Amino acid sequence: MIGLVEYLRYAHKSFLNERNALSIINIVMGNSSGDMDSVVCTLGYSYLNFIKTGKIIYPIISFPQSELKLRRDIQYALNQTGLKPENELVFINDLNNENKEYVLTLVDHNNPDNEFWKTNENYKVVGIIDHHVDLGKFKDANPRIIQTSGSCSSLVWDYMKVEMKQCLPILSKSEIELLTAPLLLDTSNLERRVENIDKSSFTILSGDISTNTNTTTTKELFEKLSEEKNSTVGFSLRDILGKDYKEWDNIGNGEYKYKIGISSCTDSPNILIERYGNDKIEEELNQWIKDRKIDLLVVMSSFTDKEGEFNRYINASGKLSGNVIKSVREELQLSEDNRINVNGGKWWKQWKTSASRKQVAPLIVSVIDA
Repeated sequence: MIGLVEYLRYAHKSFLNERNALSIINIVMGNSSGDMDSVVCTLGYSYLNFIKTGKIIYPIISFPQSELKLRRDIQYALNQTGLKPENELVFINDLNNENKEYVLTLVDHNNPDNEFWKTNENYKVVGIIDHHVDLGKFKDANPRIIQTSGSCSSLVWDYMKVEMKQCLPILSKSEIELLTAPLLLDTSNLERRVENIDKSSFTILSGDISTNTNTTTTKELFEKLSEEKNSTVGFSLRDILGKDYKEWDNIGNGEYKYKIGISSCTDSPNILIERYGNDKIEEELNQWIKDRKIDLLVVMSSFTDKEGEFNRYINASGKLSGNVIKSVREELQLSEDNRINVNGGKWWKQWKTSASRKQVAPLIVSVIDA
């Protein structure tokens, strides 16, 4: 039986050899933000499906290879396995839309959201595993698993649990840690937003849920991954905006359809202001809106302060910002924080910290649709 890294190298080499000859390409891909959950679900689904069927569903990383450096947690976890991700994985920029038909399995989203699909509509969605709001599309997909979980990887591992149990004995410690990484990050080491399926999937990977989350190894892994994920030293503000960014379009019931973008970041507003300054922040946000041709840009800041308290802040820019903030203010429990000196008072403290982008995005879309 082949291991995870060995398989990924094999799949990469096969893709390079076959992509020009193939008219139909079977792929699996995560959402456009390309976080740890999306990337590991993509790699893991492809691997476990190969263990099950002996056939390759090519794992495609949903962002360009040049952007991997912005995702230090992913880079770290992949490097630990001995894989050279820049040279041994397939990225979205490796695809082309010339006379190709794509058979697509979606993980960590249930409607294709990558820019690539806006210029290439020659695809068919045949499978979905996701934990976001069900958009009601591709009803004939098989599997079509859309349910609440802290991490989408939990749904993938549960769906492929027979294959996972088969291959675990041959996987290295670093390969298992890679498969565990999104679950630890998305649930804060199984302390927040944990569903039963997260617990059972962790048990498959690591044993008894009651003991292993508190072991030195698991705790240290979570802390190291968090440190890498939150590290933005040396990044431009534009890097931070693009690091974990998603868009929604065709919003609204009128003739004009709106387009919005939401960027998640792990720096506090104070750190951003100290590092870049109010004027630069204002300039970059406006330029991003112009470049992406969006009507609303929301920056969601989440971080743990020096007292150990988890915080969320929201910044809204663009022509819809005033109405949107007014409409979601009560639901998200927003209040102005006068301690933060920001031009225009655009930063809002979000007291409802349980609402991540997964909940905020559908809320904003529903407000605009109304």
